[in-house]
Amino acid sequence: YTDFFALHQRLQREGDDVELAWGHGLLSWKIDGHLIKRPLLITPLELQFDAKKGIFLLYPTSKGTFMETDMLDNIQLPYAKKLQQLEREIQNYDIDVWDKKSIKPVLKEILYTISPEGIYFDEDYPKNLDLSIPVITYSPVFFLRKKSSRIWLNELTDVIQKTRDNNPIPETIKLLATDD
Repeated sequence: YTDFFALHQRLQREGDDVELAWGHGLLSWKIDGHLIKRPLLITPLELQFDAKKGIFLLYPTSKGTFMETDMLDNIQLPYAKKLQQLEREIQNYDIDVWDKKSIKPVLKEILYTISPEGIYFDEDYPKNLDLSIPVITYSPVFFLRKKSSRIWLNELTDVIQKTRDNNPIPETIKLLATDD
């Protein structure tokens, strides 16, 4: 309770700079002398406090679940364009992060797009596993992190694409633009 209370206060103070998230599909991979260990599917969360009941509640935000691959940006992947396309498509998937069975095919598709030799585990991988090939485990994790400008870039790219597809410009974007 004390930890959640401190976290709630921190989010109240620093909410514009940090975010609470729930990650799924932990990618573990040692490549080019660097160890990558990051979740691929991210669900931003809100932490709410119910003072009447004295409990904290976690809710997914309206952003839903999306895929992050920025940790792979400087790695030569044979299917990099397919991975970028998959990252965009996943935003339209109806992913139920509570249902391991519904996430498994998505994680496997991501894995085999990264490398056909990759290995998927429903649980944490064995301790002595060779990480010279990518390994993805279901491994849900809660974490707090600084907000990235990449999130804004993704949102703006999405708005640009939707505008090109003749969708109306969102009011929030109209407020940032001028007629000059």
